[in-house]
Amino acid sequence: MKKLKLLAMSLAAIMTVSTVGMGDYAAVKGDDTTTCEVSTFSGNECVTYGKTVTSDMGVSSGSLSDIVDGNENNLWIAGGRITGTITIDLGAYYKISDFKIVFEASRDDGEWGYTVEGTDDESNWDMLWDNSNNSDNSKSLTGKNTEYGENVYNKLRIKITNIPGTLVWTAMREFCAYGVKISDSKVTNVAKGCSAKGYYSDGGSGNEAGGFPATNVTDGNTSSRWGGNGNGNGQYIIVDLGKTRKIEGFNVLFQKDAYPTLEEAKADTSDSESQYGQTWKYVIEGSNDQSTWTMLWNNNENDDNENWSRSQSGECEDKDNEYQYVRFTINRMPLHQSSTAQVWAAMYEFNIYSPVYTVTEGDSTTEAAYGDTYTVNGDATYGYYYNEEMYKKGDGLTVKDNINLEAVNTLNLSIANGAGIRTADPYGMRFQTTVTSDNYKAVNEQKAIKEGMLITTKDLYEKNGNVLEKESNYTKLDIANNGWYGENESAKTNTYCGSVVNIKEENFARGFIANAYVTITYKDGTTTTVYSDNMSDTRSVAQVAYNMTQSEGGQAELNRLGETIKAMIEGWATKYNANQAQ
Repeated sequence: MKKLKLLAMSLAAIMTVSTVGMGDYAAVKGDDTTTCEVSTFSGNECVTYGKTVTSDMGVSSGSLSDIVDGNENNLWIAGGRITGTITIDLGAYYKISDFKIVFEASRDDGEWGYTVEGTDDESNWDMLWDNSNNSDNSKSLTGKNTEYGENVYNKLRIKITNIPGTLVWTAMREFCAYGVKISDSKVTNVAKGCSAKGYYSDGGSGNEAGGFPATNVTDGNTSSRWGGNGNGNGQYIIVDLGKTRKIEGFNVLFQKDAYPTLEEAKADTSDSESQYGQTWKYVIEGSNDQSTWTMLWNNNENDDNENWSRSQSGECEDKDNEYQYVRFTINRMPLHQSSTAQVWAAMYEFNIYSPVYTVTEGDSTTEAAYGDTYTVNGDATYGYYYNEEMYKKGDGLTVKDNINLEAVNTLNLSIANGAGIRTADPYGMRFQTTVTSDNYKAVNEQKAIKEGMLITTKDLYEKNGNVLEKESNYTKLDIANNGWYGENESAKTNTYCGSVVNIKEENFARGFIANAYVTITYKDGTTTTVYSDNMSDTRSVAQVAYNMTQSEGGQAELNRLGETIKAMIEGWATKYNANQAQ
């Protein structure tokens, strides 16, 4: 897969204008020329082009966007002779390789001092280019990110630490960071610490030169390397991620830089490390059985780079599927400048990036990579609710998205005093319960927390130790709640009813009693049941019907129900014995 490059633009202009800011000035050499080129460096594109820029140094002339517009004729001038920071939001996550910074002009009275840092969380900043002790007074300066670690960045920060001269105001024409996009969202290297093995082109294992095992490419140490036995093409490494992962991108760290061609390498008579010609060619594939492989990054057409860095990065070509095994196959290696033979297969690091998600548990938040197992460790009384499931301490979740584990600390059930007539078919007597919880959603959705009502007769209840629970071994009704009678999110309450219906006439005057409960079913299948704070009052259907006929509101309801239902309820009321009044 060839890397996409930003369209190269070239503008040239003779700079003869002196810049004035609030009475001070910045000298400009009359013979300075500006060549503006938004192009590539070490095969990578300018990733800061057109991005959002902010600064704590203000603006007296131009715009902060001028330093990332690809036009070195434009100039941003700060609000004075100020040291401070410029922050560039990349909008995605990039592996950064090189830098170019263009100040207003070459100087005769000192040098600019500055640093460039990168972050992926705005809390921890890595030093990528420290030029605070710069001794080059040139207008345009370039640098290399020699922090070859696994980190990728979504923001860069330039710190101006020294201003030349005595009257110069802080100013900049252009800043370009070169790199490769890895992902739109935060990622982490999931290959670190994983098992890795080296293989010969014929599939034979054990392809590891003495003292240079394949596990060196996943040890997080940019000073240790894997060494293959020879310079034959087709050698490969397989990394076992230990579990299936979605993959966003890659970074590989070879031994040295290489020119695109041997001729360019031979023309370099310096002692630099770039005296190798012909860039690496390789493919990266994924599998879940080490038999069928899917292309994840095809870099077999790696021919068109100006100066290919030893650190190479690319996006995964299949970000939708998950893979446990990743195979890196080398199909061509650079040539030695003098011998013209291919170098031996060697690699320092192989980083494989997976998406990072946040896991919120109560008041704490942490991060985990796609495919990681997160273990619940909080102490919420009844556990945590997420994605229609309940989890208790010690339960594990496989991270495949952002997770918000919402604590459930309170589950209070209160049965209303008395009872009412069920006025829908089948008819009978109903008890009502209100559930109050600090997690309204977990209760209201009725997925992992479900409610019910236990109803029995008062005499049976008393004969069985005044205990009415789901495990009680005597005649009772266990009625599951199949819908809310009332919902009040602001009060965090839900109300439901349980009814005894089709009551035989000989039981019209018999007292009934109820207990309410909720049962929590956790992800692992275990359950916990919580009962009401109180038992209901004892009520008979005759008593409740009688009370209904004696109240103004009850009479209005009876009239609304129609003559047939009204007559039935009034018939129940005739069975009421005033001596049973409670």
